[in-house]
Amino acid sequence: MLFRNKTVTIISLGFIVGVVVTLLWPFTSIMETSIRIPVKISDIPRAMILTGPPPGDIELHVRGPKSAIKAISGHFPYYALNLSAVKEGRQDIQLDSKNISLPKTIKIKKITPSFLGLNIEKKARRTLPVELFLSGKPAANFTITEKKIKPEFVIVSGPANTLAGMTRIRTKPIDITGISESLKKEISIDLPENVAMASPDKIILAEIHVGHRITTKTISDIPVIGKNSEYAYTITPPKIDLEIQGPANMIDKFYSGEKPEVFIDLKGLEPGIFVRRATITLPVKIILTKVTPEIFSVKIVRK
Repeated sequence: MLFRNKTVTIISLGFIVGVVVTLLWPFTSIMETSIRIPVKISDIPRAMILTGPPPGDIELHVRGPKSAIKAISGHFPYYALNLSAVKEGRQDIQLDSKNISLPKTIKIKKITPSFLGLNIEKKARRTLPVELFLSGKPAANFTITEKKIKPEFVIVSGPANTLAGMTRIRTKPIDITGISESLKKEISIDLPENVAMASPDKIILAEIHVGHRITTKTISDIPVIGKNSEYAYTITPPKIDLEIQGPANMIDKFYSGEKPEVFIDLKGLEPGIFVRRATITLPVKIILTKVTPEIFSVKIVRK
């Protein structure tokens, strides 16, 4: 009986030891490893701005129970960098493990890098005109007749030194390659690094008006004829040069065809010598900008 009780006691004790070991094993299995965590900046003074590239991740060399380290895997903490007391200029900020929230069982052995180099500048605001930036060219014989931007001015904020050298804000490029019709389009602003719109709710609207390209050409040596005369006549000089202007497609078509009719109306004129101007017939939308010569001598004689 005594032997049996002793056996039961030993088995029970072994079971208890096994349970305790099983429960405590994760906490007695210690490991060292490295993890990367982000830096989150807060409380920058309103009159200051952080310039240059933002701080990258930092590396922590930690030691602790394997289970505890695995528990934070995938949702690592962050380094809380409070800049409420920061001053203008280059700042080398020593990193402190107190700014990292980790379970008490995990100890930070080393932080790499040991400090962060930040550049702090004074912040300013400026009102600048907006310039519409177009790329490409319209379709053949078309041109941009007008371009508008609304609003014409925007308020931007950023480093005082950067804003001091700026005279305008450009839009992102609008590709107008091959267009033949006017268009309206919402467009964003192309801002330099660390510069932002102070009124981000504003929409920039671009209007681009397209029309036929206007061109000027000269047609030379056009014969000048007389009309409505029963007599013989001579016109001196016998030819005229015309400078015409209008939509490029119409000018090209007109210029490649027959020459325009140029005549002097002799109706009712008896034999003699007269000074007259020529009548020139042109299509609608094509205007006459210059004639050479302007005056002709007409000699009328009996046949």
